[in-house]
Amino acid sequence: MKASAPWSTRDRLLLLCLWAIFAALVQRFWFLTDDSYISFRYSRNLALGNGLRFNLGEHLPVEGYSNLLWVLACAGIERLGLNIEFWPLIISGLCGGGLLTLVYRTMRMRLELDTTPAFLASLSVAAFPPIAVWSTGGLATMPFALLLFITFERSILRRKAIHGPSTCVAIVGLCLIRVEGAYWTVAILLLTAVSRRAAGERLGYGYLLASCALVATVVAQVTWRNAYYGLLVANTVSAKGGMSMARLERGLDYITGWTLTMLVPLLLIPAAWIALRQKRKAILLPLVAMAMAGFAFSILVSGDYMTFGRFMVPFWAFNVLLLGVMWQALHERGHRRTCISAALACVVIGLLPGWDVHLVPKSVRERFHFRHNTPRHSSEFEQWRNQERYAQVWAARGRVLKRWLKPGSSIVLDTGIGATAYYSDLFIHDRGGLVTRETAERPALSDRLYSPGHDMKKPMKFFLKYRPDTIIAEWPTRPALANQLERVRAKLERLGPDIEADYLVDFRPVPAWDAPSPHLFVVYARRIEEGESPEQVAALVDQRAADVLDGITPYRDVVMDGYPLPPWYRPEMSEPTRSRPR
Repeated sequence: MKASAPWSTRDRLLLLCLWAIFAALVQRFWFLTDDSYISFRYSRNLALGNGLRFNLGEHLPVEGYSNLLWVLACAGIERLGLNIEFWPLIISGLCGGGLLTLVYRTMRMRLELDTTPAFLASLSVAAFPPIAVWSTGGLATMPFALLLFITFERSILRRKAIHGPSTCVAIVGLCLIRVEGAYWTVAILLLTAVSRRAAGERLGYGYLLASCALVATVVAQVTWRNAYYGLLVANTVSAKGGMSMARLERGLDYITGWTLTMLVPLLLIPAAWIALRQKRKAILLPLVAMAMAGFAFSILVSGDYMTFGRFMVPFWAFNVLLLGVMWQALHERGHRRTCISAALACVVIGLLPGWDVHLVPKSVRERFHFRHNTPRHSSEFEQWRNQERYAQVWAARGRVLKRWLKPGSSIVLDTGIGATAYYSDLFIHDRGGLVTRETAERPALSDRLYSPGHDMKKPMKFFLKYRPDTIIAEWPTRPALANQLERVRAKLERLGPDIEADYLVDFRPVPAWDAPSPHLFVVYARRIEEGESPEQVAALVDQRAADVLDGITPYRDVVMDGYPLPPWYRPEMSEPTRSRPR
């Protein structure tokens, strides 16, 4: 490779162009996923002085998050009274922009690529839908990706010896931003030793300082976790962990499906081959290793149910550096037009799945279906839409349950615990074990695989010993209300012969301003209160259901039951809309 010109005004203008493309794509994919609300609930409880706990009470708290540093940052947002559904996404987006800047700068200043190959390769970050999607979402994916790249750059790509102080800061952040951060720090330090030795350099004081920072951070975090949560590893590891041949196969389906969707990752093969044929193996070999590591990690953890390959996103920057090396090789050999055409074609191909357009037929992609909780294969675009919609539905469910159930009451939930818990303030018994310690500590009931990360499920009967206030909650529309009441009663009977002595089935209307769809109801099995007659309540419920089917507006019952109305509601509005009228 030939040395490039120093950082110039042209580089700044090109970087500004990359930022504009990136910002437009981030705005297009702006969304929140339900899992982000799990972190938000921990953050709010911490900001309110209740500690890092999901459910309030005297019980031992459960570490149901995997991103401590992100939870602490969101707690600061909650403490300042800022919008928790907006500012974490801004921070995540800025981290994505920072990663884009570092990738372009690294290619220009460290890999010494010409401006054109560096810009073309950087487009595969700025205009890559998975990067844009996970620059929002509300999770720590993009901060993790940024800290992973900074740690690698400070340790391996730096021209001089390892810079101890800045590397230590990056290592501490990487260890705390994700539970697997410490493992990646170990991997980077091992690659650093190989890289520096291959370059004929001594590891020196900076390497020792970085290693000490790793050990100190891990020891401090494990000690604190054991003292506060009574565990040596995060509860999320117990709830989602485990290895079997079936899980490894699902992980392989995960990366295969993602690759066949995005297609651009296939270029890693020729890019790695070109990089390893060049002289500077001291830095290019670790790059290849980190690019491949994302695939290996995703297989070992059996994939991830979330959209657009969330587990692959933090490693994409390393793939892009190798793409830059490949475009530079074509550029130097005089194939300038081929270089530009191929790079732009890759950008377009990578963009297509963001609009649910696919070059690989669905019949091929669905062979690698890995979200086993759903029988039908969904594209990554459809999954993104589903995550966005379900987060809104479960948030509405939380607001409704908060209004109809007593403060501090408990409920058993299967899915959507994040947004439901955040908006309801209820005590959640989690069938998946994420925030319920006893569920995660015991082995799964069967070897059947569900969606990645959701294999550990317990039946509803498992939670009856906790005497939850509500155990079943369904969401029928008006035509299906009577049938849903009977279905919930049948589910209740299957839980045991004596269950009806403790629980009864009831329902309430969901106002339009809180409903994801019109004429929605919540049907639930609740604990019988003292002084209630189950027979009388059942008769009243049947009568109210008959009224609904006769066309009587459910908002009469809303007002009668004292449901808090929006300040803009007027009595003449028989069925107010979800948004305030102009």
